[in-house]
Amino acid sequence: MGNRRIQILKAQKLLNAALGEPVSQSYVYETAAWGVTKKQHDYFNQVLGYDTTLEPLELLDLCLDIERQLGRVRREPWGPRSMDIDILLYADRVIKTKRLTIPHALLHKRRFVLEPLAEIAGDIVHPILDTSIADLCAAVNGQSSIRKMGFA
Repeated sequence: MGNRRIQILKAQKLLNAALGEPVSQSYVYETAAWGVTKKQHDYFNQVLGYDTTLEPLELLDLCLDIERQLGRVRREPWGPRSMDIDILLYADRVIKTKRLTIPHALLHKRRFVLEPLAEIAGDIVHPILDTSIADLCAAVNGQSSIRKMGFA
């Protein structure tokens, strides 16, 4: 919701202030809203890679705090939102708790996530599926178009 470009740039700035500059950064991709039941604006999606000493749950708390700072209010699953920050991977760790699942549970089904992730980490192997991100991306089809934007 709101100005998507400004929101994504604000999120980058807040993440960078807390974690330092990213070691990798994809372009921004525009895609149709996924998994929604009512009409929404297209989403902007981007993947950033960081080296961090934060533990996964600390990183989750940071992401949730940044979402709140950017006006996120959780009303309904996959509903309109001002920002959504997900932890897709954390090195080769596998975590499954009530609060956090890593790798992200739907990562391998979402082309809008796999495209930017493959751009910066295509050779990384999914720690559960034992398949590279590039191969997972190539296998996902039938989803709406993705448009690479002119900014990263």
